[in-house]
Amino acid sequence: MIPHADWTRLGIWGDPARFRPGCTGIVVHHTVTKATHDPVADAQTVERVTFNRGTFAAVPYSYLLHPSGIVLGGRQTDYQNGANRNDRGGNYSNTNTVSLSLIGDYRTDQVTAKQRRAFWQLIDELKMTGAVTNDALVMPHSTVAYTECPSAAFDQLNLPTPSLNLEEDQMQTLVSKTTGEAWVVAGNRARPLSDVDQWLATFDGPVISANNMEHVVKSLYDVTG
Repeated sequence: MIPHADWTRLGIWGDPARFRPGCTGIVVHHTVTKATHDPVADAQTVERVTFNRGTFAAVPYSYLLHPSGIVLGGRQTDYQNGANRNDRGGNYSNTNTVSLSLIGDYRTDQVTAKQRRAFWQLIDELKMTGAVTNDALVMPHSTVAYTECPSAAFDQLNLPTPSLNLEEDQMQTLVSKTTGEAWVVAGNRARPLSDVDQWLATFDGPVISANNMEHVVKSLYDVTG
């Protein structure tokens, strides 16, 4: 992770409230800015857009996640996040949540495998340090506010990510709820299944089924014909 102090140009320009550990919510956002191959420049773009809006005391997100898998600290666990406005009511607001924002516009962009792994690793770290509770609810921004944020990013982040350390003799089946496509997977290689029902009738191994599973297969596995 790149700490906030190592990439920011504007620092903390206001007076945000200090962070209080033990948050019970983790809210997912997207920045709706362009993602390039330069994580620091992209984070500085988000910071500049935020500053120009004139309504925040610093970049509002707790953390920014770049498609490269690099995490950039925002307010981190130094200051209360400022991104989780709550206009739907309920129990979650800036005071008891952290905000994780994916750099990019996920109305069209796709979450990368590196980004997805960094996301869940960051959550594990936040739980381990006590910044969030072990049962903290992970939710899209649209759960607490009237917004389309984070667009399609949340569904993609919730995909079960198969292990990258599968042994050659371990086999599982991945099924996409979105397209109905399926693959049999072993040893980091995936083979498309032409007759899913017939295969599942005889296969007694693990089956992972999720929305947009095809993105997992394309991102994490070599697909054979």
